[in-house]
Amino acid sequence: MKIFLDTNVFYNDWYLRGANFKYLAHFLNNENHDLLISSVVLQETKNIRDRELAAAVLDLKKNLKIIERLNSKAVIGENDFSTTSYDLHSVLKEKVEGLTIIEYSGISHAVLVERVLKRRKPFGESGKGYRDALIWLSLLKYLEETKCSEEIIFVTENKSDFFDSKSPTTAFHPDLLEDLKSLGVPVNIKPYSALFDFVQTINKDEHAIDHTKAEELFGEYWEEEALAYLEAVPREVVSQLLSSVAIGDELRNIRSIRAQIWEGIEDFEVLSTNELDNGEVFVSCHYDLRLVELVIEIPAYDYHANKALLDAREHFYDVRMMDDSVTLKVGIRPYYTASFVYNAKDESLKGYSVSDFRIKPMNAATAVLRALSRTP
Repeated sequence: MKIFLDTNVFYNDWYLRGANFKYLAHFLNNENHDLLISSVVLQETKNIRDRELAAAVLDLKKNLKIIERLNSKAVIGENDFSTTSYDLHSVLKEKVEGLTIIEYSGISHAVLVERVLKRRKPFGESGKGYRDALIWLSLLKYLEETKCSEEIIFVTENKSDFFDSKSPTTAFHPDLLEDLKSLGVPVNIKPYSALFDFVQTINKDEHAIDHTKAEELFGEYWEEEALAYLEAVPREVVSQLLSSVAIGDELRNIRSIRAQIWEGIEDFEVLSTNELDNGEVFVSCHYDLRLVELVIEIPAYDYHANKALLDAREHFYDVRMMDDSVTLKVGIRPYYTASFVYNAKDESLKGYSVSDFRIKPMNAATAVLRALSRTP
């Protein structure tokens, strides 16, 4: 699927922070769909935004002078505030993984002249509609040249120039339908008169977060909670250690575990998301840590009673004796299926819980070499 957006979609949401675009961006990235934008739209959006910003700055300066007269002195200097430059292309690249810019430089001026003389849409009866015509013709050219067979979603709030006013539903004007038929390639294009209308077709739970940015958003939290889980010595950790790196009950009485990550997250996958109240999202995921070093403390009598068994294993190294306990190290690759709650408003995280856990032990020599290679 490819989604084409007109200029009016961006009006008053210049930096794409609104809910509609948030869900659209998540949908595009999670489903590997592409966003199509005409370079006319990029230029027109910037011009409108810059024009409104200039007008707002002018109003502000006027009001500052009024306040100064009423207040006997300036509250703030007219140069004590700043504005930023605007580039919609850069804003879109930060939000969307798949972005295609459609150029209009190849559109024949003769074609535009003929179209305006015949008053074919998107031109109106008055002859206005030059930019809309460039947008439409450049899209047609793109569809024809790429022989695009994917479904195209076309979103514009400009109903009068693109849509059939006589149709009870949102439908292209007959002139535009004729254009599509004359392309010579089958095109599946569906019009929407507002981004909100298309977003209503998106599963909000499934696309509550952007899966492609999950590691960036949650990676540090996942690592911290994964280590805390190991060091809390839950029954599942002991059970996995017993079945993976022990022969008998030599690790049954673990007193403590200290964990250090040598190689971080890999193979992360968001399994499901569900929207909760107040901007919160329930997230379940799967991931593993490539190499974690565990320092396991057991009673000294357990170690001495099972020394032969422990020495026979290829996983333990750096055994250290203390008064009444022994520590030994082992390298593991732990796998987690976990869930937590993410607050999209303040980006806070809470409620980490592990529903499934397993480990893969590493040969001691391999673990030591890999750990040493990453030691600062």
